[in-house]
Amino acid sequence: MSDTIVSTHHIVKGSGVVGGRPRIAGKRVTVDFVADLFVRQNTPVDEIVTHFSLTPAEIYAALSYYYDHQQEIEDIFLELDAYEEATKTLAPDGHLTHEHLVQLPELAERTKTSRVEELTATEIARTYGISSAAVREAAAKGHVPARKSGAIWLIRRSDAEARWGERTRKAG
Repeated sequence: MSDTIVSTHHIVKGSGVVGGRPRIAGKRVTVDFVADLFVRQNTPVDEIVTHFSLTPAEIYAALSYYYDHQQEIEDIFLELDAYEEATKTLAPDGHLTHEHLVQLPELAERTKTSRVEELTATEIARTYGISSAAVREAAAKGHVPARKSGAIWLIRRSDAEARWGERTRKAG
């Protein structure tokens, strides 16, 4: 007897809807939106169900897609975060002018490029052979420049190298 893979058909992608980002079938709720709520903002599934009229199956399908395609969704997070930061930089009061809209893509791209070199605490721990808890503690105490995105600490590669790289080279 062989196994059969069963698909639940909760997630779809189409170029004409929400910019082609993966979304819950029949809705304009994107996988990155659900993943952001659950992973980065620590929103419980039952709260997402209540506030967004989704079923638990739809939410778990979105999270399953996120974990199976994490780099794709992280790239979307990076893009959206860069636009949000660029918007706040150009128009702290939230009022975007035509001139701001012209400048926004270039500033967002520069912001995104600078963020590409950020690593999570887990990635840094793996790279330098230390615990994720030690990395998170260093970030929380300000021993290494870091920023928090939801529940995830992000640290520039160069700052991680400056803090932990020398010790790794001496030990090796």
